[in-house]
Amino acid sequence: MQADLDDPSSLERAFEGAYGVFALTDFWEHGAEGEIRHGKNMVDAAKKTGVRHFVYSTLDRGDPEVPHFVTKAVVDGTVLLSLVLSVVRCIPCLLSLPSSDLCDFDVC
Repeated sequence: MQADLDDPSSLERAFEGAYGVFALTDFWEHGAEGEIRHGKNMVDAAKKTGVRHFVYSTLDRGDPEVPHFVTKAVVDGTVLLSLVLSVVRCIPCLLSLPSSDLCDFDVC
């Protein structure tokens, strides 16, 4: 099933009858406004179609000056007020460590 994150009716068709939805937005491809719009569209479609569990991939609520953290936090608020959910928070600080400090990322 295909859906367009800018087309709420296509999201509703895709979510219809689903128990759960895994949602991921992309700041880098769609910018701040696009990421927020896409996240809210998915939340609204999930509510409208009765999705029982919404899994949202987001970021740590870190630095408020980092644009892609801010947009994820805006969508977080929409999700938290709307649905039964699980939140998957990616913590980018581990990815910035040299591989010798943590593990050999060459094998990842």
